[in-house]
Amino acid sequence: MEALVFAYGFFMQNRSNHGALRGSRFLGRGKVKGLGLWAVTPRLVGAVREPEGELYGEVYAVDRLTLDFLDRVQGNGKLFRRELFPVEMENGEELQAWVYLWLHRRDTCKTTGEGST
Repeated sequence: MEALVFAYGFFMQNRSNHGALRGSRFLGRGKVKGLGLWAVTPRLVGAVREPEGELYGEVYAVDRLTLDFLDRVQGNGKLFRRELFPVEMENGEELQAWVYLWLHRRDTCKTTGEGST
């Protein structure tokens, strides 16, 4: 079984956590409307709901083992929650992909300005 995952922040190509997606199939770049990228701690970024936001990232087809690993790394249900979102790809195609959303308070976070508008 393959699942589509929207990678942003440190999971994108040439970033520190991209190795978690090793062996996964890169499908292209795209954006998710209604999300923004925020610095949720000094060393961690997270996607948060932002009505006017656009979060840019990459879509990968991942196997079940990789999805389970990402869930553990992202603290699925504790730090982040995985939700399906429509992703508008650069080629105009729309895909449904899993996005990890930050679960905790946002009032102490700051927008990064990176990967979001």
